[in-house]
Amino acid sequence: MRPPVWQLALAYGSIYCVWGSTYLAIKLSVETIPPAFAMGGRSVVAGLLMLAIAFALRVRLPTAAQLGSAALVGTLFFACNQGLLATAQTRLPSGVAALLIATTPFFVPLIVWALGGGRPGPRVVLGVAVGLAGVGVLVNGGAAMGMADPLYAAITLAGAFSWGLGTVLATRLPRPASLLATAGFQLLFGGCALLAIGFALGHAEGFAVAQISLRSLAGMAYLLVFGTFCGFGAFVWLTRHEPPTRISTYAFVNPVVAVLIGYFVADEALTIPMLLAMAAIVGAVVLIVFERGLLGRR
Repeated sequence: MRPPVWQLALAYGSIYCVWGSTYLAIKLSVETIPPAFAMGGRSVVAGLLMLAIAFALRVRLPTAAQLGSAALVGTLFFACNQGLLATAQTRLPSGVAALLIATTPFFVPLIVWALGGGRPGPRVVLGVAVGLAGVGVLVNGGAAMGMADPLYAAITLAGAFSWGLGTVLATRLPRPASLLATAGFQLLFGGCALLAIGFALGHAEGFAVAQISLRSLAGMAYLLVFGTFCGFGAFVWLTRHEPPTRISTYAFVNPVVAVLIGYFVADEALTIPMLLAMAAIVGAVVLIVFERGLLGRR
């Protein structure tokens, strides 16, 4: 049964606006905390809190298959997407990172096709081409102004692909009956994987808790409360009620919110290449979503 419109509107509002504001929070977090520890720690804490609530409510224990699915999807969402994004944001402005992550919907229909779904139509192909052109303008123009390192732009795009793959798989793999358990296990598994990666790469060497700034702590707190409980909780709920390409429409709003917050709050530059890239990428996402006919129906 389709949920009431107000519930869908509230959930979409969370992933649209709250997630758009998290790019600046990530930027602040990684100022004094290694990216793997910042994102991994936040995910583990949030996952444990969600699971504590879920088990206090006596939810049904997940099966081995459900735990395996949560581990895979959580790794794609948090160890891959969040880890790569946070790493890139040590070198990229939050608005630039948001525009690059906005390419996630480009990958979703291609992944669906690769997994045996419908073949992308002409508008999807055109949308991907226009969107990639926008990425080219953003990276080339940003590099010329010292704003967009091509390597870190590529890392961000890899993170976008990981989230797109996780979004598709999350709708197809077995999941625990409880939404809290689903989100909690994904966060816990993904966060643990990211922490392990951080230790394996030697990020703990030379790092001391005393060096963490109040700005980074504030960013972490915002990510935990709003980015995870509000944003990711709404996202997991939507994966049970909405198709993946429609869910990915948060990319219409996220980059605009992130760019405006970066400009007005963090004094980040707002350049002509950024505006052109924003128009191209958002326009490309519109083409892709309307081609697949998912805005007005299940």
